[in-house]
Amino acid sequence: MVDSFSISGGGQLVFGPGRLAELKSFTDTGSAVLICGNSFLKSSRSDSLRAEAAFTFAVSGEPDPDLIDSITEKIKGEARSVIAVGGGSALDTGKAVAAMCCSGGSVEEYLEGVGTKKPEGKTLPLIAVPTTAGTGSEATKNAVIARKGEKGYKKSLRHENYIPSVALIDPELYITCPAPVMASCGMDAFSQLLESYISTKSNIYTDTLAWRGLTLFLDSFMDLFECDEIDIGKMGHIAFAAYLSGITLANAGLGTVHGIAGPLGGFFEIPHGTACGTLMPETMRRTAERLTASGERAGFDTLEKMDRLGRYAGGSDRNRLLEILDYWQDKLDIPRLSSFGIHEDDMGRIVSASGNKNNPYLFSDDELTDLIKARL
Repeated sequence: MVDSFSISGGGQLVFGPGRLAELKSFTDTGSAVLICGNSFLKSSRSDSLRAEAAFTFAVSGEPDPDLIDSITEKIKGEARSVIAVGGGSALDTGKAVAAMCCSGGSVEEYLEGVGTKKPEGKTLPLIAVPTTAGTGSEATKNAVIARKGEKGYKKSLRHENYIPSVALIDPELYITCPAPVMASCGMDAFSQLLESYISTKSNIYTDTLAWRGLTLFLDSFMDLFECDEIDIGKMGHIAFAAYLSGITLANAGLGTVHGIAGPLGGFFEIPHGTACGTLMPETMRRTAERLTASGERAGFDTLEKMDRLGRYAGGSDRNRLLEILDYWQDKLDIPRLSSFGIHEDDMGRIVSASGNKNNPYLFSDDELTDLIKARL
């Protein structure tokens, strides 16, 4: 029997090498605001866009409420569309600015778990052009906004209408991404696919997309690091898989890896993908162990999904999947949490802000503490 489900609609997808050249056909660049990462801004690819855009802003690091409010104040009433080019931070900035240009007050007032206002869904048209294969923001309905510090947070500005009007994915834009950034972003995308695949909210639609994204990763990801030259076809596989991760997380949700990674990113200067990459193998191992011990039917379904991935990767069961996650973590030199100044005396506030989301096994606070300590 197939369970009932509903799916958030997406915008237009434009995919393929060289498709950046078509960007101007989707909007009047003369009335658009260009929001991009520093790397794209410094490249020759940005020259014509910068010359024509009504406004240009470069962003680095995760957007905070002050940045969103500042940009919005400068362009509100002037810009008619937003073009966001870069990694997840640039795309989330563009998404939030497009929305706040049609809303009143500060973006902080609309953030889940922070503000008291609900987004109405009005937004400027947004063209999202990712240059890293990570967050899948080009396909999601939320923008992640962070405030760093002792009382820091990472929260979402969310509405169905905030899905970008156009997602333009050109694998050629990913080729110059530094290997450490590519590794961190890849860990984020793969964890999104894996967590949504085993999520308690997964369904036949999200399972189909997640499976395809996961197998693309298993087939192509490490070749980007272990071959002398990057294969544009394999880069395209990972870029598309990251896009799929955005769709699956938006419709099936995530799990304990992201339930911990979010608070870590609010409290400490740790890249989100790195947090996911350092937590993922141990979280998946312990999830499998707890589900095996429970003997419950729901756990059996999850374990079969993990076994299926292990078999696809050439093994006999889920242990092959866990071996691959360990190998990636080691080969890509994903740092431990202690590298970012995280210590045992931080466990209390981290665990109190963490959660299991839609993980198939619900870890207790003590179990979450032990899990995080294992990666110090």
